[in-house]
This record gives sequence, structure tokens and C-alpha cells, in this order.
Amino acid sequence: MAQTKGSRHIFSFYSPEVISTVWVEGATISVRNDELVHRLAKVVKVQEGDICVLFDRYVHATVTIIQVTKKDIKILVDELRNNVTIQPKISFLLPLLKKEALEEAVYSLCETGVSEIQLVAIQKSRTSSAVTPKELDRLRGILIAAAEQSKNYSFPVLQDPKNIQDAVGSIPSGVDKIVFDVSGKSFFDIYKKTAGKSVVLSVGPEGGLTGEELDFLRNHGFESCALTKTTLRAVQAVAVSSALFRLA
Repeated sequence: MAQTKGSRHIFSFYSPEVISTVWVEGATISVRNDELVHRLAKVVKVQEGDICVLFDRYVHATVTIIQVTKKDIKILVDELRNNVTIQPKISFLLPLLKKEALEEAVYSLCETGVSEIQLVAIQKSRTSSAVTPKELDRLRGILIAAAEQSKNYSFPVLQDPKNIQDAVGSIPSGVDKIVFDVSGKSFFDIYKKTAGKSVVLSVGPEGGLTGEELDFLRNHGFESCALTKTTLRAVQAVAVSSALFRLA
């Protein structure tokens, strides 16, 4: 959904040019990125005087469209701001779900303001080798689409898949770690202890984590937390858990 300024929609678009061209407020810039020009001119059909936001991972610019041609779009940089990473930091250990479920989960994690997504291979998920570079590129593209929609300009870093042992071993010391399981403690009890703190969250795939994997996580400092009294699908658990802990 677009933001609005008065009665006008303000769309956001990812643009690697924002930082590389060293934009400044008040500058007139000619945007020549073919893909971005196509989206602005042919898909959204911007017109002179329209306002939108262009962003990369570091900054975002509110701009006014000055001129639209087939080859480029001239813009006026009205406002330039650094992206602000949402605090506290939330990292998510995300199992390698089936393709569509994984894409939906990644989109949700960007929407809810997660800082980092570590893909994890576990017993009931796909193996790391089953995820191709092409699929990883697509997942990163989905993160960008989610960032455009949600205005989370400092969108999550997506880390290449690791096995669960390596993923847990790379977690910094002193960070609160939570795994979601129907047999765990009440969410509210866990939330009270972690509110305002950086956390690492983890869910199981469809069918859940094995007993061995749950024991491994608990032995490495993870607390079990029950989101609901029912069993959620993995993608639902991802969305619900990340949104609830973002309230902290």
C-alpha cells in the first residue's frame, strides 16, 4: 500500500543509484536505470509533479518528478534521510521451507522489521545444497519488494543457508534466544524478560523440530515459547512471532 501525502499516493522504489550518485537535497538528477525507468513510466505511470521515495539500504530520498521520457526520468531531490534500523535488533533462524512458504516467510519478516534472516537447514527441511543461487537472488528480490511495500528501507540482510549447529554457533554471546514450540512457556512470560532487548528467534518447519534439535537449542540457551495453544503452520508462526516481538 502506498503512503499518502494529502490525497496523493507516495510509492517507494528501491534504487541502488541513491547512494552511488551522492545525491544532495535540491539537486536535479537524471535517473537512467532501465528497470526503474520502466517501472516508474510504464507500470506506475508517474507524471510531472508526482512525488515518490527512492531508497537503497543506506538512505532514502523523497523526490518530485520533473520530466518523464522514454530513456530517463528527471527528478528533484526534496529530502534525503539516512535509513534507520528498527530497534531492538531481531535476528531470525528461518528453516528452508518449501519454495512458496519460504518466499512468504521472507516477505513477512521484512514487513515486521526483522534485521537479519539466517536460513537454516534442519532435519525436516530442505538441505542447503537444494537452494540454488538463483533462488537466493529471488528471495533477495522479494525482500526488496517487501521493503517497498512496508517502507522498511533498512530491510533485512539475508544470510546464505547454514546447518543448525553452525547457525547457532555464530550467534553473539549475551543475546536472548527463543524457539517457538507448543510445549514452551507462555509468550507473555518470555516477552516480559526480553522487551527492549535484541533477540534471536527460531521456528520449526512443517512437522516441527525434532526432539534432538529442540534439545540442542535448549542446551545452547534457547528458551521455548508457546505462541498459541494450537499448532500453527510454519509461515504463520514466522509472521506472528516476529510481529509480537517487534512490539518490544
